[in-house]
Amino acid sequence: MPELPEVRTVSRALNEAVKDRVISNVKVFREKTIVGTSPKKLILAVGDAKIERVTNIGKWIVYLLDNDKVLLSHLRMTGKYYYYKDKQKPTKHTHVVFDFKDGSQLHFEDYRGFGTLELKDKKDYLDVKPLSKLAEEPQNMNYIHFWDKLQKSRRAIKTLILDQTIVLGFGNIYVDETLWELRIHPETPGNQISQKQAKDILKFGTYIMDWSTSLGGSTVSTYSSINNIEGSFSQYLKIFRKDGKPCPRCKSTIVKTKVNGRGTHTCPECQVKFPI
Repeated sequence: MPELPEVRTVSRALNEAVKDRVISNVKVFREKTIVGTSPKKLILAVGDAKIERVTNIGKWIVYLLDNDKVLLSHLRMTGKYYYYKDKQKPTKHTHVVFDFKDGSQLHFEDYRGFGTLELKDKKDYLDVKPLSKLAEEPQNMNYIHFWDKLQKSRRAIKTLILDQTIVLGFGNIYVDETLWELRIHPETPGNQISQKQAKDILKFGTYIMDWSTSLGGSTVSTYSSINNIEGSFSQYLKIFRKDGKPCPRCKSTIVKTKVNGRGTHTCPECQVKFPI
């Protein structure tokens, strides 16, 4: 699933492609992609609207329209956007097509079918689900507030960081990389994380995700930005999907386990399992 750097990359590319374009029509080929309202109501609500800006909030892509409506898009595992200057035939995985008045199109494709589009009112979209429950991104979060959240739980630190209501934007890749960098075992209970470690998680998480964003994100499986443009940060990953290879720091063999059902990459020497 795309994480914060990847969604930032997609939203910025979308903003460059479709900002100020006027929607003339929307075609929905898979009704389940539209959640929270009917496809018919969404089509009526966005027709003739101009896209003022495309941005993101965590892993959500946000289309701000000039008619006081907002479209929220979540890529989930395999959602992708394609922008065309001329009309193109939809593929079998095309779920939604936006027609613009200048003749261009934006296609949303998703071969696994988990991606979604939601219609919201601009006046309160931040105050209702799904965005109302989200935490802040690491660069904006007070580390004491973050640490306080961790102290209330004995769940594994990896599970807690993946929880978007605790800190926003982390996914499997950047959690594994961050915890390895800080020598924290992913199964360490949240209430055993020190204030300094909490501060360092936010600081390094911000650093690595900003770095990845600058390189278009990490293409390690299905992710690519619009029109299949791949990111290049995967070449700088130290531990994610490196199981069986030597740790870059101590040369011990990296292992892959599961934490709360999520594939997890750890160095058994650098990241000593709690309790010591």
